[in-house]
Amino acid sequence: MITITLENQDHGDLFVTVTDLNQADTPEILKKERINEGESRLLDIQEDGHGTGRIRWLAQRTDHPQKTAQHVATTEAGDTVGITTFFG
Repeated sequence: MITITLENQDHGDLFVTVTDLNQADTPEILKKERINEGESRLLDIQEDGHGTGRIRWLAQRTDHPQKTAQHVATTEAGDTVGITTFFG
């Protein structure tokens, strides 16, 4: 297992779901957990044979439920993954 940091880089609070794509049956390791603006969470995820992790995250604004985003991220131990509903 490797540890990464999820950081809310949005302009508001988020509900976040994270799926570990390196585990069998791709389990959700975080399910609709609230991460307030500017806060972060440490997550342990499964690494592959090269030491990298793959997660899919889905974020939903708490104040605007129609504002959502998702992304697949490849990570290494100690990486910070920024979560936001704003792209472009």
